Amino acid sequence: MKKELSILTLLLFLFVLPAFTQNSIHVKSRIYKVLTTGSNSAGGYLASLNDSGVIVSPMQVAFNPYRQPSPGDVFVNAHFIDKVWLRRKGATAKGILAGALIGAGTGVLLGLIDGSDFKKNKDVWCIFCMTTGEKAAVYGGAAGLTGGIIGGVIGAFAHKTFIIGGRKENLDDLKFKVVR
Repeated sequence: MKKELSILTLLLFLFVLPAFTQNSIHVKSRIYKVLTTGSNSAGGYLASLNDSGVIVSPMQVAFNPYRQPSPGDVFVNAHFIDKVWLRRKGATAKGILAGALIGAGTGVLLGLIDGSDFKKNKDVWCIFCMTTGEKAAVYGGAAGLTGGIIGGVIGAFAHKTFIIGGRKENLDDLKFKVVR
């Protein structure tokens, strides 16, 4: 029993060890839409950042700080960059989804809390009397639609503007925030 336990511990250690021995920094695979303004402006997808400038690709690419410029990419030197405008790809869709889920959940909860109209108005005839389940469905649908619209508007306008002003220090700040 001791021998099997020690072999199992050794195997577990050997399989877990590579997870802690990475030499490179962790880079999240995100797609950024970028628009640089200045004397040498470029628009497209942020491919890479280095100490001397920004690489912008016309094709959709994931951000990679170690990427080398390929044919079709535009390299913009830091001295010619006034502002960098970053927007995550899919921000509007994520905003719609989050808003709709929060709104629908809140609407269903309010419908369940409000309860049935039939218990409140036993002797009175009403046109719009609903059960608890019907109220949860109606309130959830209405609040989900409203939340989706609000979330989509917020997601559409969500972007970050970094003012570089031709200074490499400001480009380093941008690099730190994007890689993080």
